Amino acid sequence: MRALASAALHNSDAAGHDSEADLDFAKRNVRAILIAGDQVGTPGIPTPGATSSLEIIEDDLNARFAPGGIKLVRLTSRPTKQLVTNAFEAMKPIVRSEELFVVMFAGHGTPASSSQLAHAWFLSEGEVFTDLDLAKALLEFPARLDTVVISACCYGEGLFRVEDLGDPRPELRPRDAPMVCISGAGKSGLVELTRLANLARQTVAAAGAGQSYRELAETFAATAVAGRTFHVDARPASRLGDLVLRPGIRTRERTSWDRPQRLGRSGDVPTCGQSATDSRRLG
Repeated sequence: MRALASAALHNSDAAGHDSEADLDFAKRNVRAILIAGDQVGTPGIPTPGATSSLEIIEDDLNARFAPGGIKLVRLTSRPTKQLVTNAFEAMKPIVRSEELFVVMFAGHGTPASSSQLAHAWFLSEGEVFTDLDLAKALLEFPARLDTVVISACCYGEGLFRVEDLGDPRPELRPRDAPMVCISGAGKSGLVELTRLANLARQTVAAAGAGQSYRELAETFAATAVAGRTFHVDARPASRLGDLVLRPGIRTRERTSWDRPQRLGRSGDVPTCGQSATDSRRLG
């Protein structure tokens, strides 16, 4: 599976980069797929905090991007792998390389196992969407597309790890793409369900304040609970200097990329899947 993930997340060696301040911007469109996973044991009922997390991000995008430049697909009841795949397929004809592409999941996550080699989003009973599925879906989009994945769940940090799984297929084309993954995870891969929406709140607060992804990561690290639960991965590492979910596009692109860099993670985390009325655990 290495070829698949490396193709989806390939980067060349580091070189000089323009700073954010040195680059010109023009308005751009935003395209987004927003998914709320079901609560375990209650088919058709979203995980507590999942839909509100999506609404926080959706409201922010609607407020900061031009109305005619926004296209959203929402899956909030009994999502399936096929429905998520269909959402990506629906976006393919309209997404352009100069646009911002946001993919967000809020709900429960599941760890990798002997039968499931990558972390996954728990969509509904018997339905998951793994980080390998996500990497494969992203391969179908323009290679230079500016992508932000928001994985508000347990075990949400796996997107940049799938390249270590190994895949024998050499025919997959490389993807040299700027990408950010804002995710919930920790030392044990678990997050606290009652704080699920905090990731979205802090992300839009950073966007509204004109902060960079690096500053968002620092906010995560400085917050007692969130610092142990949320973090930011970026490819290239210099992408951390970009503004969070910015509505502008560089008119001069970077010419080379470096390796991912992770910020905003430390310590242990509380148990995932616990709310005031639900003490069950799930990754």
